[in-house]
Formats: sequence, C-alpha cells, structure tokens
Amino acid sequence: MKRYFTFFLITLFLVSCSGKEDKKTESEKNQDNKKVHKSTTNKKKTESEVKKNSNIKNQPDDIKKKTVEKKEPKYFSSSLLSGKETVNDKPVKHYKIKLSGKDAVVLISTSFPELNSIKGYTGSFEVQGAFDKDGNLIAAGFGKNAETPEFMERIKKEWLGKLENTSVKKPLTGKGSLDALSEATISTMAIKNSLDAMRKLYLKNFKSSKTGK
Repeated sequence: MKRYFTFFLITLFLVSCSGKEDKKTESEKNQDNKKVHKSTTNKKKTESEVKKNSNIKNQPDDIKKKTVEKKEPKYFSSSLLSGKETVNDKPVKHYKIKLSGKDAVVLISTSFPELNSIKGYTGSFEVQGAFDKDGNLIAAGFGKNAETPEFMERIKKEWLGKLENTSVKKPLTGKGSLDALSEATISTMAIKNSLDAMRKLYLKNFKSSKTGK
C-alpha cells in the first residue's frame, strides 16, 4: 500500500511539472510570435522608406527644383542696364553706357544709403538715372521693386519717357517739373525725388571733377 501511494505522488509530481513546461513553452511561443511580427513590421517600414527615397531620387531635376526653390516675387522693371556693364566705384559707384550714341553715366539709387528714405508705395526701390557730361538726364529707369506691377508697367509706357533729355536746368521736383502719373502718384514721386538726388550727386562728383569734363 505504501509503495502504491509513493508511486501515485511521483506520478502527480511528474504531471504537474509537465503542465508547467507546457505553459512555459506556450509563453515562449507567444514571445517568439511577437518578435517575428515586430521584425516583419520593421522590414515593411524599411522597404517603404527605401521605396519613398528611391522615388525622390528618380524624380526629374525640374520637379526637384520646384520643391526646393522659392519663387521670387514677380515685379515689373524698366532697366537701363543689360547686366554686362562693369561697375566703377570711383568717385562713386556708377556704370558707363551709351544711349542714342551718347556716353552716359548711370547712377542707381540703391547704391546710396542716404536715398533709402525716399520711398514708393511699398518702400524704397531701385531707380536708375543716366546723365551726360553736362548733367542732363538722358534717360531714367527702374529695377527690382515691390510696387504694384500693373502701375509700374503704366509708368514705363505712359510716363517714364517724358523724363528723357531733361535739361540740367529744369527741376525734377516741385514747380516746373513733370507731373506725377495719376493713380501712381507715390511711385512716380519716388522716381522724381530719387532722380533729383542722384543728379545732385552726379554734379558734385563728376561735373566738378576732371572725369566729367
């Protein structure tokens, strides 16, 4: 009887251990399944990133530039310069060009910090004046600006040409000067004031020096 009882306890012990092993094995299986799932997810994520990067690399250059480059604000200009002229720094910053067969010196308002206070509708902008050796204004123009493009186009077509060949003796501002263009009064006044200031700079630095004779 004692032998049977001992055998029973041993059998019960073995069954109990076997159950624990089964549970442990089941737990390990679950952990292994989680690892496999995580590995598969990471693999899919990596493949997706590689595909995305590959698509970006394979994009045409013009599409890449569109996503990177910032668009410059659109503006209307009427420049006297072609961009090929050489800048001269003495006696002040200027360009030498030919207009209608005449030698001319072009001054640009943005080259002179003291003219920054002259503002158009949206702020100061680049005004250009071409002067002959006597200080007469041969032509006027304007470059980069933030003014309303439609108004600046009107200024070029309807008003700017009237400043051509303005005598050094004729005022550019005030009484006796060219009237401002209606609906673009502030912009045209800024051009007149800039040209007047630049003519004074020209007469001071060129007409009174040997370079202006």
